[in-house]
Amino acid sequence: MSFGALIWRVRPFNDSSFSGTFAWRMNASLVYNTGSNENWPKRPEYDYPVWTGASGADWNTTASNWELASNSLATTYIEGDNVVFDDTAARNSI
Repeated sequence: MSFGALIWRVRPFNDSSFSGTFAWRMNASLVYNTGSNENWPKRPEYDYPVWTGASGADWNTTASNWELASNSLATTYIEGDNVVFDDTAARNSI
């Protein structure tokens, strides 16, 4: 089921605080429109991991060799991630 299909299957409710994190680091939320009594999706935001090599040269789903571009918090690789390699990494080999 796509995100759009999910939105239209949700019944209207007067709550603008609905939000969620979906696959591949997508954050999405709904905005309640009082004029039409409908929930409208806000534009999703995507985050992505940047290679740091902080705990070694392993690229797998358990090593925290990545940080999130949005807040620099350490993270692991999730299958399907769009990753970035730049010149900021402490370790530049994998």
